[in-house]
Formats: sequence, structure tokens, C-alpha cells
Amino acid sequence: MMRLPPTIQGVSISNHSGILKWYINPEKCFHFWVDNRNDCTTCLNTCPFNKPLVVLYDGVRFVIRTMPALNRLHPFTSRR
Repeated sequence: MMRLPPTIQGVSISNHSGILKWYINPEKCFHFWVDNRNDCTTCLNTCPFNKPLVVLYDGVRFVIRTMPALNRLHPFTSRR
């Protein structure tokens, strides 16, 4: 998996361009919400980058950075 660098150009019309960061595609997220009858909370609650800086989550973040083939297993390890 190739990681793209942050950019100042948003990926859709819904983004507010001009700030150096990784942009999301809100239209794609909306379709995910509709299909799963949910909203941002699922992604925010399971994302290891939204967790506190403690050894357990530091380990998860390390695995995500160094072993992307295992990323698909992460949702099964998070509390909901």
C-alpha cells in the first residue's frame, strides 16, 4: 500500500483546500454511512490514531505503519 503525502488540495468539492493535511472524501464516507446505517462515530471510535498515547495503541500504530497487510484485522480488535 502506497501512502500519499499530505497535500493542500482537497480531494472533493466538500473539502476546504489550503491546509497541508490528508483529506478524506466525504461523498465516499456518506455512501458508507448509508450502506451501513451509521455515521462518523464508527470510524472515529475504531481508528487507532484517535486513541491515547499508551503502549497498547502505540503497538497497534506501529503494526499499521510497518505491516499494512494486517490492517484489515484491526476492526476486530477494537472495542465498539
